[in-house]
Amino acid sequence: MKPLMTFALIALIATTTAHAADPAPASQRKDCTVLRTEIADQLAAKGVRHYRLEIVAPEALGEAREVGRCDGGTRRIAYTRLTAADAAASDQPAATPASAATDAGR
Repeated sequence: MKPLMTFALIALIATTTAHAADPAPASQRKDCTVLRTEIADQLAAKGVRHYRLEIVAPEALGEAREVGRCDGGTRRIAYTRLTAADAAASDQPAATPASAATDAGR
C-alpha cells in the first residue's frame, strides 16, 4: 500500500509541476483586445470613470496597475487612474466600453 501511495504522490507532483511550466494553456489564452473590452465593461458597470487601459509589455507597466494578462501571458493590461482634468486634457481619450475596442491600435 505504501508504494502505491508514494507513486500516486509523485505522479500528482509531476502533473502539477508540468502544468505550472505552461503559464497559459491554449484554452486559456485570450486576445488582448477582447480582454481589454471585458475589463472596460466591468469598470463601466461599477461606475468607474476617468481611467486609461493600455495593452503593454510586462516591463512597460511603470506606475500603472496590472489588471489583466493576455496573449499567453506575454502582454499586460495596464490601468491608470486619471483625474477629470487629466482625462479632458489628454490627447488620448480615457477607455470606455465603446472606445476600448477602437483604441486597441494605440
